[in-house]
Amino acid sequence: MHYACCSFSRPASSTIISAPWPRPAAHRPPAIAWDRLLSAGAWLQLFRDHSICSDPRLLLCISDRGAWLQIAALCGAALAIITRRGDIRTAGWALIAYIGLVHVYAYAYHAGWLGPAAVLSNHFLILSCWSFICMFAVVPFFEPFRLINENVSVGARHSLRSQVPGFLASMLVTALLIVIVIRMLRHPYGLHHYGPGQLLIAVGAFGTVVVAIALVQAHRDKGPMNPAAAIHGVPWRRTVILAVFPILALVHLSLGVRDEVPTARDASLRNYLQEHASIGIGKPFRGYATTIWLDPSGELSAGPNQAGLNDAGRYYYGRDYFRARYGETFTETDLWRWDIPTFEEYGEWTSVQAHAFALRLLAPAGTKTHSNYLRAFTIDADILRALGVRYVLTDAETLETPAILRGTITAPRAPNVRLFEFSDANLGTYSPTRFVKAATAGEMVDRIRENRSHLDQVAVVSDDVPPTVAKARNVVMTVERDGVRVQAASDGPAHILLPVQFSHCLVVVNGARARLTRANLLQTLVSFDGTLDARLEFHFGLFADNKCRLRDGLDNKALGL
Repeated sequence: MHYACCSFSRPASSTIISAPWPRPAAHRPPAIAWDRLLSAGAWLQLFRDHSICSDPRLLLCISDRGAWLQIAALCGAALAIITRRGDIRTAGWALIAYIGLVHVYAYAYHAGWLGPAAVLSNHFLILSCWSFICMFAVVPFFEPFRLINENVSVGARHSLRSQVPGFLASMLVTALLIVIVIRMLRHPYGLHHYGPGQLLIAVGAFGTVVVAIALVQAHRDKGPMNPAAAIHGVPWRRTVILAVFPILALVHLSLGVRDEVPTARDASLRNYLQEHASIGIGKPFRGYATTIWLDPSGELSAGPNQAGLNDAGRYYYGRDYFRARYGETFTETDLWRWDIPTFEEYGEWTSVQAHAFALRLLAPAGTKTHSNYLRAFTIDADILRALGVRYVLTDAETLETPAILRGTITAPRAPNVRLFEFSDANLGTYSPTRFVKAATAGEMVDRIRENRSHLDQVAVVSDDVPPTVAKARNVVMTVERDGVRVQAASDGPAHILLPVQFSHCLVVVNGARARLTRANLLQTLVSFDGTLDARLEFHFGLFADNKCRLRDGLDNKALGL
């Protein structure tokens, strides 16, 4: 998780190991709504009642300026289909069909009809064809001129009749170009006009392009340098079309607009976490932080209705809420950039086990969340400590379980933010001696609840693990590049419950005699005898043996996830 302390390829990461399975569901997803997907009436009602502009990003919402690039690409693809042959025509058909299917997918995705098939949001599907969109977007500005030049005979090239189609095509292309440029770029960074400086830069840049082309053309002709003749020979229409977007980009950069990064008004809590919990290569793991907003007033969830967020909206809208009042969000990147490891995780690949654990043990019954957001909604000290959570940032005034208050900060018109510290958090130091067996995720959750007050002694497993009387001692879990190093000693067979997500792709790479198994639904149990010095790495990737991921998937199936 970002309850998974270090993405080991970078020293300054903030997660340990996230061992996800490609479908990031929060729990067993609802079945695919075949009755609606196969109903023409249901589709017509969805198209009528659900505006595509409710989620305009990257879709054909005319009021969204980004859609105009896609409109240009669709026009270009249509022109390629009509006027060309071969691969470009096939690519044009493919782009139009793909964009159409993505929009149909977007409707069904936001309606919740796809069940477990809703792996990716429509944003990612559109982004996957972004390069083709950009390529086809320039076709409408070239194709009319090419057609005119091909169809006008050499003898009639200068007749009035031959000039009319070229003039009309130029007007049409110019109008389309103006509409797209204005719709996309007329209010850069929220400004409503360009200043004289930007106009001078545009004129200068265009003049530079014209002069450069004229000089290159004169050099290629290898004749006497005649500036007037060289400039007269510049292919103006092509020059304008090729230069307009780079020049506009240069003009926009000249505005010098920068996003203002808010400064934390009181960074004392973050500084404390950085000093006492940040991770680094060669440093021992010191516990996770987690941010849990109870939001008794409902202010944090009072954002616009965005399909799919559900209860995760509390954290999604809470970012802007706290940033506006405190200058920081107290979560995610505002902690990760300071190397503070967190229970929270954001991404398409958050694991199904982590979501099942969090929703069933760290959230009220009936909580629904977005599959990209791994969050806790309740403060259960026993469960959090077992996961390795040592620090809690929260708007709660007190905790039911005794905890040390490390600091409080305040801001006008906002709840106070407090930092609590739990004692005896699992820093790789839990050494269970008794094991309870459970077959499914539901049974595991029930057994964890039954033993929540002594999870340092009892672990819930799906495989046979014999009890032991020996406990691990002198345990140290150290962050290393691409992995963690676990050192310990015992007077016989012993086990360590690591605050690291389990995966069959998590392997011992230095030959240490240790066995890794799943415990407590998502954690890693290390079994050894005597002395342990093991280096663990997550081996999965393009050139790795990825059968371990199939085994993870089979685990999910066996667990009923």
